[in-house]
Amino acid sequence: MKRILLITVGALLAITLITTLLAGHYRHELYQAGIQSEAAAIGLQSNHVQLGDITWTYWENGLRGQKPTLVLVHGFGASRETWLPMSKHLAQDFHLVIPDLPGHGESGFNPELNYNLKHQTERFSQFAKALNLEQFHLVGNSMGGGITGLYAGTHPDKLLSAILLNPAGIIEHPSDYQQRVANGENPLLVNTVEDLDFLFEYAVAEKITIHWPFNQVMVDRAVTKRPIMNKVFADLTADPEANIKAAVEQIRVPTLVVWGKEDRIIAPENAALYQQLNPTIEIKLLDQVGHIPMVEIPAACADMVLNFTTTASLPGRQGASES
Repeated sequence: MKRILLITVGALLAITLITTLLAGHYRHELYQAGIQSEAAAIGLQSNHVQLGDITWTYWENGLRGQKPTLVLVHGFGASRETWLPMSKHLAQDFHLVIPDLPGHGESGFNPELNYNLKHQTERFSQFAKALNLEQFHLVGNSMGGGITGLYAGTHPDKLLSAILLNPAGIIEHPSDYQQRVANGENPLLVNTVEDLDFLFEYAVAEKITIHWPFNQVMVDRAVTKRPIMNKVFADLTADPEANIKAAVEQIRVPTLVVWGKEDRIIAPENAALYQQLNPTIEIKLLDQVGHIPMVEIPAACADMVLNFTTTASLPGRQGASES
């Protein structure tokens, strides 16, 4: 009996060791398979469109023409994967389109181009036109929120509504992140698993733990993308506002600015500036939420999106600030 037990324990240890080694060796394949499976489970299929020098990669579900179109735009250093947690709660209610922005995720990159908010918004406009997107709802986070604000102000005929989650672009109140960058540190650019652990504590109100081997995959991808992200970041910081104030003043579609009160990357005090520029804009501040609400509180964030987009076209809608 003792011999059988020892053999059993030995076999389990061997299986565990082999599984661990395989997971380490094939971690990128396992990660990609997991993402693809998660996307497919809610009806998202990966597609590509060539626009000039850039190949755009994007997810789209099969509800075009059946449900209102909702386009989701991620932030700096992120990808379309950022939207998966929230998309699970919206996949039956919308025709979803979720792109990787140029230089991010699986979309292409040309080092000769400028990647500031103005130029990325122009590229997004070309993307929307190529996909024949008309009268859609647009949601963006951080850098994607800046793109959303610019697009809403310059292409009002294309949108039904706009939602900006912790948007970049209008920054008069400094943040802890800006101070760190001024001191030569950038928590958004990771080199190690320890850096990643810190990022997912720093960017959110309640720490998110990414387990091995997927944390290592995310680090590997970030390191590979580092030269691209350095270029994008340099372009963004060279022209941080990119005429967003003028665009926000021109917004005529129902617009909601949502901000986590615990955001250390872009100070939530900046939210009020949007309503000062355009009193029709609604403001919602979230307790115990940081920089990425769609990841931190995906179900609640989905409810906000669904509720706002559903009522966006109602007559007499007025801006209102909430805390």
